[in-house]
Amino acid sequence: MGLAESRNCQCGMGIDECPNYHEFRQLLVQSVQDILLTGRKTVASNLSVSLVLAPWTIKSLSRRQCKDILEATFEYIQQTGRQPACLKLDRMTERPTEQQLANI
Repeated sequence: MGLAESRNCQCGMGIDECPNYHEFRQLLVQSVQDILLTGRKTVASNLSVSLVLAPWTIKSLSRRQCKDILEATFEYIQQTGRQPACLKLDRMTERPTEQQLANI
């Protein structure tokens, strides 16, 4: 499960093989799997980009599970210091640039 414009990490390795974020990625995977198995609705689903970024598109998930999955995803992004390229902030203003906003 790679979540980037490129399938390669900054280190040059494939996203899923990169050792730089392996521990954080494993924590995200485990968190999402735990969430899928808890609550009133136990859901079997493969980990995918749509699951971690748009869990509400999976109709079998409860509202709570969707919220928890998004929280786990945001925690992963925060822990790794990563953010989607389209939202990288302008260092001077700490806001998305006009060009970045136009590309969304």
